[in-house]
Amino acid sequence: NFEAQFNMGLFSMQSGQYDKAIGRFKTAMELRSDLPEIRLYLSEALAGAGQMEEARKTLQELKNLTRDTMLIQEADRRLKQIK
Repeated sequence: NFEAQFNMGLFSMQSGQYDKAIGRFKTAMELRSDLPEIRLYLSEALAGAGQMEEARKTLQELKNLTRDTMLIQEADRRLKQIK
């Protein structure tokens, strides 16, 4: 269930359980590959877990998958924060 996985990912992030959040968001991405914005949440969880290179790669993937200028701008903003 996509919504359950996504919401549990958000809850895991709120409680600082970044490794669990990463797994939940990856599962959510598998279930709804048509929603590139999930990568924003995944990148945040990856950064929280100290996986900065993976977070950067995830944001670059997002930029390559969407034409939505707001998502691209947000990805750029987060990339600057990670560096």
